[in-house]
Amino acid sequence: MAYWQLALENDDRYQEEVLGLTNRLFTVFDLDDDDTIGRSEFADFYGVFGLSVELAETVFTSLDTNEDGAITRNDMLEASGEFFRSDDVDSVGNVLYGPFGV
Repeated sequence: MAYWQLALENDDRYQEEVLGLTNRLFTVFDLDDDDTIGRSEFADFYGVFGLSVELAETVFTSLDTNEDGAITRNDMLEASGEFFRSDDVDSVGNVLYGPFGV
């Protein structure tokens, strides 16, 4: 836990560690290399964490704020930033890796 705390508190380390990891995850789950993650790709992403397809659908809809049926790399990086650094309990990024307690 201390490792991630250090990464979150230092902007350079955050860029390297957290955003680097987010970029790598995005690349892995962008199965068709179109630089977006669609609903089925997002369901695969959630499946790796043992989370349900139904939950993936709900979260995907929340993250797809412009309702175009895709999450861009920028959308994912922004959501990741909200997940790791936002104090806003209503932030969309809070559900990126699944709701708390699931």
